[in-house]
Amino acid sequence: MEQVNISLFGKFEMQYAGHQVVELGGRKVRELLCYLLLHRERPHPREKLASILWADQCTTTQSKAYLRKILWKLQNALASYDGLNEFGLIKTERQWVELNTADFWLDLDIFERTYTNVKDIPGSNLEDQEVRQVEKAIQLHEGELLENWYQEWCLLERERVNNMYLLMLDKLMEYCETCRMCETGLEYGTWSLQIDRARESTHQHLMRLYHLAGDRTQALRQYEECRVALQDELGVEPSEPTTILYEQIKSDHSQVPSFVQSPVVTQSRNNDSMSDRLQRINNLQQLQVNILCQIQKEISAIREELDQTSR
Repeated sequence: MEQVNISLFGKFEMQYAGHQVVELGGRKVRELLCYLLLHRERPHPREKLASILWADQCTTTQSKAYLRKILWKLQNALASYDGLNEFGLIKTERQWVELNTADFWLDLDIFERTYTNVKDIPGSNLEDQEVRQVEKAIQLHEGELLENWYQEWCLLERERVNNMYLLMLDKLMEYCETCRMCETGLEYGTWSLQIDRARESTHQHLMRLYHLAGDRTQALRQYEECRVALQDELGVEPSEPTTILYEQIKSDHSQVPSFVQSPVVTQSRNNDSMSDRLQRINNLQQLQVNILCQIQKEISAIREELDQTSR
């Protein structure tokens, strides 16, 4: 049996047997299918579906009648493609409608499962295989979820998915900072700001990455971009951590604080190999060296100021 491939990022597309499924019976039919795809983990009461798709546009009785018509159109459209109706993509009962998720590929499903797999893992602790999975997932985000759709339910889902995308980019930037992959990390930061130009944590990542790459000037410019974006979008100034980071880069410290909030040893994963544990120890040792180096620089600066004062 051929596979059904469905894409929800950017323009909605559905393919079967290598051919694009273009005739689905109109915009409302596509809207119903996409809503079911976004909420594919459970069956839906017909009355609730009708109220969402025709919110405040007609009576409950009318909206339920419209839903019956749209379901009929969708099932007929799918049946018009030889073999596609064998999937039983839409399961209907008297009071319920459900999507059969067994036999199709969905870009959003890959994206969400990847996010679930890594959401509790710090970016600095990602393993190579996990990094590759996250990279593949964010590549699926070719455009925003269902671009040019502005229904309320769609806008809420788009915001949720964008937040997942930004958090996965955060993890990749943290990984790149740990591995000194500055150019790649900077690219991820650019993608992040395309979604939210006032995302302060992204500006912090970029400041550190530019500094790590030896471009202090651009690191300082990034702070100014952050300040302007926050003022334009939110009417606020950069937070204290961002300002402190800026002052440390401006003072030309050779080592600025990393994204690691505190040198706390994270719990080992149950299936960690010996090499994984050794790598984690090496990372912590490097963090310790960085912190000690920063402390020594601060002590030296204070001593120098005290010497000048005593003269």
